[in-house]
Amino acid sequence: LAGIAISAGVCAAGNTGLIEKSVADIRQLSETGKYESANAKAVAVLPEITRHYGARSIEVAEIISVQAGTLDDLGKYEASWPLHEQSVALAISLNRPNDLRVFEIRRGQLESLTNGGRAADAVDKSIALSREVELKLGPKHPETASALLQHAYALDSVGRNAEALPIHERLLPLVRQAFGAKSATAYEAMNNFGLNCFYLGRIDEALTLFTDATNGLDYSKDNPKPVKERKPTN
Repeated sequence: LAGIAISAGVCAAGNTGLIEKSVADIRQLSETGKYESANAKAVAVLPEITRHYGARSIEVAEIISVQAGTLDDLGKYEASWPLHEQSVALAISLNRPNDLRVFEIRRGQLESLTNGGRAADAVDKSIALSREVELKLGPKHPETASALLQHAYALDSVGRNAEALPIHERLLPLVRQAFGAKSATAYEAMNNFGLNCFYLGRIDEALTLFTDATNGLDYSKDNPKPVKERKPTN
């Protein structure tokens, strides 16, 4: 499920809010490959979220973004894009420019566009978003690493591999620090860096990165399966 984390944070046991529990349940379904069930859950919970928080709330924007992400997991990008657009428009209209959830919702839309073959529509916004997130949240924040990951991937996807190279080089230590060296996000970062090196003709470095990514992935309960490989088009 791209883009959205449990962004408001997991509350203490027995005090988990409706939005946090809903997103956690949907993520669990997605991470175990139950994409249809994840989508059905997202659709089913939207009316309850709307009643609980109000139609014009960041929580509604978040669950719409999550629903769009479940469609992305199913490869149904044409269906997901209007939902991403709706979610982003609502989130921005709430005038919460420093809210982590707004950044995640915006990034979710850009990941969807890039993965769905519309990287040209996403690349400039991806660059701008990563700069904005780093400015407001700082260089060591996990969302900064996630935004930079999308920034580099969007550049690679439109053939701007040389421009993406320094982003990849900077990104790896940030991802390892923010998510762990054996996390699925670290796998994705190394794999994308390897593809970048491959397209730049740096074959030995690419092979090393691919090997490290595969050997380093932690198939623990927190990361039950590797992330879907994203292949930049050239």
